[in-house]
Amino acid sequence: MLVVTAVQSSQASAATAPGSAEQVVTLDLKPRNAALLQLLAARSSGRAPLSSERLAELFYPSEAQVATVRTAMAAQGFRLIARHGLALRFAGAPAAAKRAFGESQAVGQSPASLTGLVSDVEGLEGTPPLKPQAVAGPRTVTPSCSGAQDLHDTAGGYLPAQLASPAGYEHDALINAGYDGDGESIAFVEFSNYLPSDIAAYKSCFGLSVPITDVPVAGGNAQRSSALEVSLDVETAISAAPGLDHAYVYIAPPTASMASVLDQIVAEQPSTGVHVISVSWGLCETLMTPSRVAATNTALQLAAVAGISVLVGSGDQGSLDCGLPPLSVDDPAAQPFATAVGGTSLFLDRAGPPREVVWNDLFGAGGGGISRFWGKPTWQTGPGVINSYSSGVPCHRSAGVCREVPDVSLNATAGRRGYIVHCTAGDCFHQGWMLSGGTSASAPLMAGIVADANQYSRAHGGQRLGFANPFLYQTFQDTGSVFRDITLGDNSLGFDGRYPATAGYDLATGIGSVGAQGLATALAASSPSAPTLRPTTLTAAPAGPRIALYGTPITFRGQLRGPSGPLAGQVVYLQGTDQLGFRQWRTTTGADGTWSVTLGREITRKFQWRAVYLGSQRRSPSSAPGSVVHVIPSLGIGAALPVVHGRQTGRAGVPFRMTTSSTPRLIGRTVVVWARPLGAVRWTKLGPAATGALGRASRSVVLPRPGLWQMRWRFSGGLNGQWMSTASPVITVAMTV
Repeated sequence: MLVVTAVQSSQASAATAPGSAEQVVTLDLKPRNAALLQLLAARSSGRAPLSSERLAELFYPSEAQVATVRTAMAAQGFRLIARHGLALRFAGAPAAAKRAFGESQAVGQSPASLTGLVSDVEGLEGTPPLKPQAVAGPRTVTPSCSGAQDLHDTAGGYLPAQLASPAGYEHDALINAGYDGDGESIAFVEFSNYLPSDIAAYKSCFGLSVPITDVPVAGGNAQRSSALEVSLDVETAISAAPGLDHAYVYIAPPTASMASVLDQIVAEQPSTGVHVISVSWGLCETLMTPSRVAATNTALQLAAVAGISVLVGSGDQGSLDCGLPPLSVDDPAAQPFATAVGGTSLFLDRAGPPREVVWNDLFGAGGGGISRFWGKPTWQTGPGVINSYSSGVPCHRSAGVCREVPDVSLNATAGRRGYIVHCTAGDCFHQGWMLSGGTSASAPLMAGIVADANQYSRAHGGQRLGFANPFLYQTFQDTGSVFRDITLGDNSLGFDGRYPATAGYDLATGIGSVGAQGLATALAASSPSAPTLRPTTLTAAPAGPRIALYGTPITFRGQLRGPSGPLAGQVVYLQGTDQLGFRQWRTTTGADGTWSVTLGREITRKFQWRAVYLGSQRRSPSSAPGSVVHVIPSLGIGAALPVVHGRQTGRAGVPFRMTTSSTPRLIGRTVVVWARPLGAVRWTKLGPAATGALGRASRSVVLPRPGLWQMRWRFSGGLNGQWMSTASPVITVAMTV
């Protein structure tokens, strides 16, 4: 996290939709199957991730829930403009925001009808923005690439190769062997814009070619108030993983929440291929609302089950993350499903073995301490985890030991021994080459190392790291040589000495700094145990395609079983899709594990269905593939002719109008009028007509000869269309001379 001299105002104005006076608000929804999400997230370290389809099926809001939220927000004057996973983004007039969220627009206050669905609301007035965690150091005005070398020679800044050396973090061994992040992509969470020309200059000087793509969140952010942060993040990560497929910079306005940015990254993973996220922004826990913390926690769990590692700078204010007492830590670094990366000072310019101490100097100190929100996760174990400070702060969710921060640490020095960065934006004083640091540097450096290790692991039969913490702490206990134990210094910016570095885990540097080669080797060899979920089997009928007249009731049924027999009282969903979208119907299994759902007029066109059991904390999810229902629509018929002697009668050769209506409505479809003399076998086509918005059509026709005629309408469909072919009833009309 970057420490800068100019920090954003603590009051953020409401977000507005681009090019309008509308206010944009985002509702972070609660996940479905929250207990299952937490269980799978906690067990996702080093495992194959869930697919995006499975993620949506298990945890994203149902279409019915989305419809409920849209209806409630529409009633307040808002329209849906974007949807990413659990985040629904709406736009409306500022007056609508006051009507929906109250005059004060308090954070987390949603319309009463949505209380059970919404976790947090963002984009409102008075929300403290997240802060960057980068530190600006010495600068040089040298415009050419020689400026980077000048900073190394005169100010002692570290070149990327030095940080990657055996005395540093060893990732040059991976890079030189071809494991340089190829096949991996990193996403950066940013709440400021930047100058792409700065990163282009950095890439040119160090021979890098990683593609960079900016991705706007909630309309993006044109301001470059913390451009140094963005430049430091991207330049540090791509220098550590020079073979990356792509770097995605997600740029959000200051009113956006961490949760909504993470949700968008996870939702877009199928197209971006992101498996590593670097975060260098945060806020001390005491300034965070419980709703915002909860929404971020859910977003991090979704990232975990999607196989994404989230590396977060732990802050630059040492043990006082708020800048003043009491002791505090930074969110989201303190979140149990984030990997908090603290700060060290790495000495490579002295004789003897490498020396690394707690980062604590005039620029700041590595964030670390005890969370007030979270109890100690089960995976946070090992020598030193339980220490004299462990229970020093009561945490909200546990009467015992609390979550401890950081997890690992890397170099965060900003002055001598800092990171060489190129930045010409205003907060960089338009200088160009400069030194920077903070845990804003250690987090993206760790992100680059993880990308290298992921490539190595996959090439040697292993998985990507994914949610890192369980693997890191288990490796810390099993193969301590992967980490460099930091035993010198403390992270106190005051005089209380908290928290000192000690042997083993400590609240200043976590389990220490990481050796990239050892990390990659351990990851490739890792074989995490499978989740202990009991298998389930779901069956569904009818088997095979069905063709049914519209409105005919069809009963879908099946049975849910576990290893010991039928499962009663479990929720099963019948899910169906057609060209209008996705819908689902909920039912509960009976005493014998059977389920059934009967649908009639709900099936309006070609309907692909399946049955799904979403699982529980003890049982695995399962699904039955189902099949397809083809619908035969109904056509009406009418003739605009007078009734003479009980029969509709017209004059041969004189036009009259034929009408039809369809059920369900065949909108924009072609229907055809046919006719034949009474008693004839062959029908003659009189001409087509197009159905309108109400599913109705009409056409002027002419019957050439006197006599009795039969009339009908026909629609040509088929198995590949939305409807099957159908014909209206036949009517008889009389033509006179």
